[in-house]
Amino acid sequence: MKRRSTPSRPTFSISRHRSVDQNAAFGIRQIVDIALKALSPGINDTTTAIMCVDYGADSSAANPLIAALRGRGTASVREAS
Repeated sequence: MKRRSTPSRPTFSISRHRSVDQNAAFGIRQIVDIALKALSPGINDTTTAIMCVDYGADSSAANPLIAALRGRGTASVREAS
């Protein structure tokens, strides 16, 4: 009976393209770029810019690292009342 060999190290892949799963800052940068282009004088799409801000706020609230930073008092966020 043959034994299956299991890899001793985690596997990884090399690709020409970045993904949000590999680099969270890349995803944030994409959202910021979309918001900036939406607010440019030629496009002037405030709804898209507001959606980007809302999406960024929702995703940062779910991020445990940002939540930990808020708990230590190193990051401050004001909520609109």
